[in-house]
Amino acid sequence: MFAGTALVPLFLVPETYGPVLLKRRAQKMRKESGNENIRAPMELEKEDWKHVVTKVLTRPIRMFIIEPIVLFSSLYLSFVYGKSSRSVDSIEL
Repeated sequence: MFAGTALVPLFLVPETYGPVLLKRRAQKMRKESGNENIRAPMELEKEDWKHVVTKVLTRPIRMFIIEPIVLFSSLYLSFVYGKSSRSVDSIEL
Protein backbone atom coordinates (compact mmCIF):
# COMPACT_ATOMS: atom_id res chain seq x y z
CA MET A 1 0.00 0.00 0.00
CA PHE A 2 2.81 2.37 0.90
CA ALA A 3 4.64 1.56 -2.33
CA GLY A 4 1.68 2.77 -4.37
CA THR A 5 1.48 6.07 -2.52
CA ALA A 6 5.25 6.56 -2.63
CA LEU A 7 5.25 6.05 -6.39
CA VAL A 8 3.21 9.21 -7.05
CA PRO A 9 5.75 11.73 -5.63
CA LEU A 10 8.52 9.91 -7.48
CA PHE A 11 7.27 11.35 -10.76
CA LEU A 12 7.08 14.85 -9.28
CA VAL A 13 10.72 14.98 -8.15
CA PRO A 14 12.99 16.73 -10.69
CA GLU A 15 15.98 14.95 -12.23
CA THR A 16 19.26 15.60 -10.37
CA TYR A 17 21.71 13.20 -12.09
CA GLY A 18 24.42 15.39 -13.63
CA PRO A 19 25.05 13.52 -16.90
CA VAL A 20 21.33 13.44 -17.71
CA LEU A 21 21.04 17.18 -17.02
CA LEU A 22 24.01 17.86 -19.31
CA LYS A 23 22.46 15.71 -22.03
CA ARG A 24 19.19 17.64 -21.81
CA ARG A 25 21.06 20.95 -21.88
CA ALA A 26 23.01 19.86 -24.97
CA GLN A 27 19.81 18.81 -26.71
CA LYS A 28 18.23 22.16 -25.90
CA MET A 29 21.30 24.05 -27.14
CA ARG A 30 21.35 22.02 -30.39
CA LYS A 31 17.69 22.80 -30.96
CA GLU A 32 18.10 26.54 -30.26
CA SER A 33 21.34 27.12 -32.16
CA GLY A 34 21.02 24.54 -34.90
CA ASN A 35 24.63 23.45 -34.26
CA GLU A 36 24.67 19.65 -34.37
CA ASN A 37 28.23 19.51 -32.99
CA ILE A 38 27.12 20.29 -29.44
CA ARG A 39 27.29 17.02 -27.50
CA ALA A 40 27.18 16.00 -23.85
CA PRO A 41 29.83 13.58 -22.54
CA MET A 42 27.10 10.99 -22.02
CA GLU A 43 26.26 11.08 -25.73
CA LEU A 44 29.88 10.43 -26.73
CA GLU A 45 30.11 7.08 -24.93
CA LYS A 46 29.66 3.80 -26.77
CA GLU A 47 26.25 2.26 -26.19
CA ASP A 48 26.43 -1.06 -28.02
CA TRP A 49 25.06 -4.12 -26.24
CA LYS A 50 28.41 -5.82 -25.82
CA HIS A 51 29.91 -2.83 -24.02
CA VAL A 52 26.87 -2.34 -21.77
CA VAL A 53 26.52 -6.02 -20.85
CA THR A 54 30.23 -6.36 -20.15
CA LYS A 55 30.23 -3.26 -17.98
CA VAL A 56 27.09 -4.26 -16.07
CA LEU A 57 28.09 -7.90 -15.53
CA THR A 58 31.63 -7.17 -14.36
CA ARG A 59 30.69 -4.39 -11.93
CA PRO A 60 29.72 -6.71 -9.00
CA ILE A 61 32.92 -8.73 -9.42
CA ARG A 62 35.01 -5.57 -9.46
CA MET A 63 33.21 -4.32 -6.36
CA PHE A 64 33.94 -7.59 -4.53
CA ILE A 65 37.62 -7.27 -5.37
CA ILE A 66 38.09 -3.53 -4.82
CA GLU A 67 35.64 -2.80 -1.96
CA PRO A 68 36.20 -5.00 1.12
CA ILE A 69 33.05 -3.69 2.82
CA VAL A 70 30.95 -5.10 -0.02
CA LEU A 71 32.68 -8.46 0.21
CA PHE A 72 32.40 -8.80 3.99
CA SER A 73 28.83 -7.52 4.22
CA SER A 74 27.81 -9.97 1.48
CA LEU A 75 29.53 -12.84 3.28
CA TYR A 76 27.88 -11.88 6.56
CA LEU A 77 24.42 -11.55 5.02
CA SER A 78 24.76 -14.87 3.23
CA PHE A 79 25.75 -16.50 6.53
CA VAL A 80 22.78 -14.96 8.37
CA TYR A 81 20.41 -15.91 5.57
CA GLY A 82 21.71 -19.49 5.64
CA LYS A 83 21.32 -19.73 9.41
CA SER A 84 17.79 -18.33 9.37
CA SER A 85 16.84 -20.58 6.46
CA ARG A 86 18.12 -23.63 8.33
CA SER A 87 16.24 -22.69 11.47
CA VAL A 88 12.99 -22.27 9.55
CA ASP A 89 13.55 -25.53 7.69
CA SER A 90 14.11 -27.41 10.94
CA ILE A 91 10.58 -26.62 12.20
CA GLU A 92 8.22 -29.46 11.44
CA LEU A 93 4.62 -28.66 10.71
